[in-house]
Amino acid sequence: MSGQVSRRDRLVWTARMVWDASRQGRFPYRSPGAIRAVQERRIRAIVAHAGTHVPFYREAFRRLGLDPAEIRTAADLGRLPLVARSDVQRDPEYFRSRAWPLEACATLESGGSSGQPLTVFRDPASFPAEAAQRERLRSLVTRLAGRRFRHREADIVPIDSSAADAVRQVRRQTLVPGGLRIERRIYSIWRSPAELIPELDRYRPDVIGSYGSYLEALFAHLREGQATMRLPPVVVYGADAMTDGMRAYILHELGIELLSSYNAIETPGVGWECEAHRGYHLNVDLCPVRLVRPDGAPAAAGESGEVVISNLVNHGSVLLNYRLGDLASPLPGPCPCGRTLPMLSFLEARATAWLHLGGGRTIHPHAARLPFRKERDLWRYQVVQEERRRFLVRTVLNPDCDRDLMAPRLAALLRKSLGQDVDVRVECVDDLPRGASGKVQTVVPLPPEGA
Repeated sequence: MSGQVSRRDRLVWTARMVWDASRQGRFPYRSPGAIRAVQERRIRAIVAHAGTHVPFYREAFRRLGLDPAEIRTAADLGRLPLVARSDVQRDPEYFRSRAWPLEACATLESGGSSGQPLTVFRDPASFPAEAAQRERLRSLVTRLAGRRFRHREADIVPIDSSAADAVRQVRRQTLVPGGLRIERRIYSIWRSPAELIPELDRYRPDVIGSYGSYLEALFAHLREGQATMRLPPVVVYGADAMTDGMRAYILHELGIELLSSYNAIETPGVGWECEAHRGYHLNVDLCPVRLVRPDGAPAAAGESGEVVISNLVNHGSVLLNYRLGDLASPLPGPCPCGRTLPMLSFLEARATAWLHLGGGRTIHPHAARLPFRKERDLWRYQVVQEERRRFLVRTVLNPDCDRDLMAPRLAALLRKSLGQDVDVRVECVDDLPRGASGKVQTVVPLPPEGA
């Protein structure tokens, strides 16, 4: 939620958003020097802001004997302390700018896809700025859809999510009426592909957007001949991955333009896929990216590493030199599309598997995350499907909380989401097991039969 925004501020932000959006489609083609100049201007501004208004960075600069004015380039950001997700998750106020009163900021909460629910504060001006910068991908989608104005878009998303919150904030803080360029319908991700496909066929969208895992299930349903629908020219996915086999099927067999976007609640708009389909173009003027080894040392040239970002747009929760936890590799050379933004490989992660509860009940794994997003004493968790209707929840809890009360509470929350007929056991642990990628798999479904 956020405080009231004055009409004057809405007018100013709307004018700035419209003006900025008109230039964003060409920005990725600018010279590297011009892009770097914009990046460094934003770095200097946010570092000065952090050194003055953010408790964590005020203390860090003092402890390191570092003058904020010394941090001027993307390379200089590496001199700041590495910040882990757990640091922000445990004490989000430590990273909140005091330049904004709490009631003026929007509070976004993640669903905890990496096992750690997270709270991020957004300053009001960051939402129209983000909306304008999405034009980099939007202009490409519009061109590929073949309709410059009023193309139809179907978004299949959790209605109660941080992304949906961000959209509502843009509408609240600007005066641009909806539907000028896009006719958009929202569909709940909790509905099965079999139920949704007939409605999509009637709507006939030019663009479908959703999680990679949901679109994988939807197109698998079509490929198996269980339903038919008019295919859209463009499909856009984010949040989680899609298998290489399904990407190839959509791109090459169906002839649909498939684009992936790289976003996080901590920093929307890290990067996006273009029509060359090599990887992500990085919005380095908004969010510089570097890759590090597990010990925090910079990854060698061409080496895979953990993605570390610095959000230069949000002045609410200031996150610089922040470990996202994803693994990726740099992509060398210019992109055939002609854009000059540097490139990153697709993330080294597997697509999300769905939860099969038996009796024909299949549910997206986000249903096992959403119940926990507002639990302040639940620091980290992992939901393991042991049998069709039997689940184990591993939890890392605030040591000061009452564990005897927390366990039945969390079990009840999960049963409410998945169904009262499921059995839930809650276990308190000191740490969670990590997969081969180094990340915690928050929801671990049963392996496919025969695997």
